[in-house]
Amino acid sequence: MLSRRSRIDLILLAAVLGGCFTPWLTHPATSLRLTSYELSEWFTFLPSARDGSLTLTRLAFLMPLVCGVLVAALVLARQRGRALPNTLLSWVGLGGLALCVAFIFPPYEAYLFPDFWPDYQTQFYAGVVTLIGLVVLPFLPDDLTALLQTGLALVGAGYSVWAMLTLSPIATELLNSNWSLGWGWWLMLAGLVGLAWRGWARLFEAR
Repeated sequence: MLSRRSRIDLILLAAVLGGCFTPWLTHPATSLRLTSYELSEWFTFLPSARDGSLTLTRLAFLMPLVCGVLVAALVLARQRGRALPNTLLSWVGLGGLALCVAFIFPPYEAYLFPDFWPDYQTQFYAGVVTLIGLVVLPFLPDDLTALLQTGLALVGAGYSVWAMLTLSPIATELLNSNWSLGWGWWLMLAGLVGLAWRGWARLFEAR
C-alpha cells in the first residue's frame, strides 16, 4: 500500500509527463493543438528561427521532459527502496520512462542524413544523459537526490516558461491571432513546481 506522500509524488509525476504530451499552445481559430514535442519541430519553420534571430532551440521544449524523467527515476527508486524493479508496476513504470526517453532522442532522419545531424546533435546528447541518469541517479544518497529533485524540477519549469514566453508572441504575430497556453503546459508546470517543493521539503524532514 502506497503512503499518502508516495501517492502525491506519483500524481505530480503523472502531471509532468502527461503535460509534456498534451497541448502547450492552442489556436482556437484553426483548432491547432501543439504539444512540447511537436513545438520542438514546429518552431523551426518560423521565419525568425530560419534567419537565426530566434534564440530558442529544440531542447528548450524538451527539457521539461528530460527533467521530468530524471525526477521520476529518483521518485520511483525511492518507492522501491533502490532495489531493481521487483513488481509488475515497477517494470511498467520503467518501461514508461524508457518510452519518454525515446521521444527525447532525435528522429531517425538525424542518423541517416549527415546534413540533419548538426541540428539534432545537442538533442542526442540530452537523450544519452537522460538514459545514463535513469541508471545512476537512483543510487545517490538521499539528501543529494532530494536536492537534485528540486534543482531538476526548477530547471525544467524554467525552460518551459522561457520557451513559451518567447514563442507565444511570435506565433501570435505570425498568424495575426492570439494563441493561448494549452492546459498541458499548465499541468506540466504545476507538476514540476510541486516536485520542486517536495524535494526541498524532503531536505528538512526527519529521517
